[in-house]
Amino acid sequence: MNKRMKSFFIFLIFFLLLIFQLALAPRLNILGVFPNFVFAAALVLIVEKDTPSVLAWALVAGLALDSFSGEAFGIYSLSFVLVGWLALVLGKNVLKVTDLWGQAMLIILACAAFSILNIFLIEIFYWVGSGGQVSFWLALWRIVPLEAVLNSIFSLAILLIYKKINGLLIRI
Repeated sequence: MNKRMKSFFIFLIFFLLLIFQLALAPRLNILGVFPNFVFAAALVLIVEKDTPSVLAWALVAGLALDSFSGEAFGIYSLSFVLVGWLALVLGKNVLKVTDLWGQAMLIILACAAFSILNIFLIEIFYWVGSGGQVSFWLALWRIVPLEAVLNSIFSLAILLIYKKINGLLIRI
């Protein structure tokens, strides 16, 4: 598959996951928390490709989600890029990710970092923007663990699907 076709395929997957995220994910909530499928796909792309150029895909995915989510604009884009950069640094320098278990550990750590960073950025947004406060510590203990687990499960599922599809495409 040539480079343009791969880029189109990645764009199509992100677009479909964005529609799925906006239309169905809020109905899949567990205790008020729902998984972020766009983040899961961006994280899998970052872990699998392991090059800084995939941060551009993370930025585009974050901007698209910011545009349509109704949340504070910029929170998802900043979170996607920062967590993607952290995953690249950890994957190359600290964990030396080479196998599926290393990728799984990196995904779990990145999902936890994403959840904590989102709570922190939302707290800053509400503090600066309206002077109001979100109960940071309550959100940290109530939302972060559940969100990190949900995003990890879906990210690992997307990683396994990606590896299966990529293996089939290589044979063709």
